[in-house]
Amino acid sequence: MIRKAILIFGLCLLMTEGKADRLACWILEPVEVQLENNTTKTGYLMWNDQWLNDPSTDQPFDKKVKDYYSKPGRGYLVLYEQVYQLGGHLPCEGVVTTENSIDSISIEMVRSVKQLPHKGEKISGAGSITTLQKQSIELLKNKPSCFYISESTVSETYFLSYDSETDVSQLQGISETSDYWLKREAFEKQGIIIIMIAWD
Repeated sequence: MIRKAILIFGLCLLMTEGKADRLACWILEPVEVQLENNTTKTGYLMWNDQWLNDPSTDQPFDKKVKDYYSKPGRGYLVLYEQVYQLGGHLPCEGVVTTENSIDSISIEMVRSVKQLPHKGEKISGAGSITTLQKQSIELLKNKPSCFYISESTVSETYFLSYDSETDVSQLQGISETSDYWLKREAFEKQGIIIIMIAWD
């Protein structure tokens, strides 16, 4: 199941040309945002040229971003000041962030958006990025005591336990409740981290 997720997830990324194509997919573009009050912020911006009415346009990145976020129903640019990549000793691959690392900026306050060079491999994915508490980010540096994976048609949800008294059957029980996602902060306090990785 994990191999399947990685395979489908990889199809969504299409990194050889540096562009995502499916509408749910994105690349985290490193950017420098210059605000009208002369302050500068740096971080990552979810981006996919396919979100534009004309993906083939040769307009500068700055204009494409500002035009896109100026459309009705948008209006705010979401900047991820810090993200954390998963993998290695964990059963899932992807990216997570913390609530304090997300900055929602009114597009009216944005003077310019400068695309910065990628450091290492490009970070890409689909759907939303799971937000965790800072202490959970620290726990993810270690191997969980056990884990359970719940699969849907467009994503997989990982239930990682850092509580030695919680076993796989208990994690499965949590996955079968209807409100586990709403309660994930409470579960984090118990050493149970819930991460959703979408691929479409």
